[in-house]
Amino acid sequence: MPLPTASLPKIRPGGCDPAYATVNRYNQVVGTTKGSRIAAAQEARDGMMSASLSASGGVYSIITRLAQGFQEMGFILTGMVGGDYNAVATSVGEDVETLKSLCETH
Repeated sequence: MPLPTASLPKIRPGGCDPAYATVNRYNQVVGTTKGSRIAAAQEARDGMMSASLSASGGVYSIITRLAQGFQEMGFILTGMVGGDYNAVATSVGEDVETLKSLCETH
């Protein structure tokens, strides 16, 4: 008699869970004022940098891109660099989708 098929729960690659937590936290605190957006971007950059410590491969690459994107958003808002905040935010959103696809396919 054959045994039932055992299925193991999916285990996400390292860095995925803290990166998800960072994105969720960003979405909770971003607000509509310039100051809240600056603070949220800085906090998200720090969270992604921390998440990168437990990541590897493609997940590491996308998490470090997200850290850079959040940093750039903060720099634009503070006037440290010129640039289009909305364009960078859109790019960060696309990178979040890439992160999701990398984290959920394992």
